[in-house]
Amino acid sequence: YSLVQIILATWFLFTLMYMLVDLVEIYQRNNEELTFRDGMSAGKQDTLIALIKEAEDQECNPFEVKLYERQVNLVNAECLSTVNLENLSRNLKLRKSVLELIEKE
Repeated sequence: YSLVQIILATWFLFTLMYMLVDLVEIYQRNNEELTFRDGMSAGKQDTLIALIKEAEDQECNPFEVKLYERQVNLVNAECLSTVNLENLSRNLKLRKSVLELIEKE
């Protein structure tokens, strides 16, 4: 073998190894991104399941949902019959008065 052939073979092997290492890194990065996305999807699904369970409350009580400074009271739409609206209004007023008492303390 000549010196040129040895140098070219060495260059080829190092280039091949570099490309393989690069491909492995790309695969690992993509795998991490997929795992992160799967985790996010699972978190969203868990949140929706919790919201649905709260909305299925047989007593039609409203429930609070908070995100940082934002807050809303939610209730299942099936609870919005005229009979249930009176109970809902009474429950909201009671909850607000309890919250006001807690804040005063």
